[in-house]
Amino acid sequence: MRREVIRQLMHICGGLIAVAIVIVAPAKEAAIAAFAAILAGGYLLSRLHTDVVHIPFIHSVVSDVERRGESDIPGKGALIFTFGLLLTNIVFYPFGKTVLIGAILTVTFGDGLSTLVGKLFGKRQIMKNRTLEGTLAGMIAAAIALSFIVPIHIAIITAIVGLLAEYIPLNDNYTIPIAAGFCLALLL
Repeated sequence: MRREVIRQLMHICGGLIAVAIVIVAPAKEAAIAAFAAILAGGYLLSRLHTDVVHIPFIHSVVSDVERRGESDIPGKGALIFTFGLLLTNIVFYPFGKTVLIGAILTVTFGDGLSTLVGKLFGKRQIMKNRTLEGTLAGMIAAAIALSFIVPIHIAIITAIVGLLAEYIPLNDNYTIPIAAGFCLALLL
């Protein structure tokens, strides 16, 4: 459980860093370039660590947060999350920073808290690795985060849509922010 708590805290911190990048980026291209550079750098570090030299810091971090089945690519979860953020930037930057930041906040807090609460307190399993308690906690967390940037009714609707997208059989680092972003683009 400790491993999952650390992993989700890193997920939330990564999402907050992504929001900061979007806020300070002077233009769409700068934000997209920043996420592309982070993804490329992370992939290069992963490959270097795997193929060339054992990097103690990377090994330490990865071994603390890696799930079973992710050992083929060190940092696979972080790379997938970063790719999801890059994709979200490409798709939603034309809709304005509020939509983009909202999509990122939804995956950051909704996904992070749904996983933690589901693993710690989940009793009613809905689908593989998904519980009612986790989903509801993710919706609440995402709605609270979104309420700082959009009206509360839009925050609630977006949180519900975003966290229901977690049940689409694709990686939720892609489905949650894309669904939330489209919801925000329609409602704002």
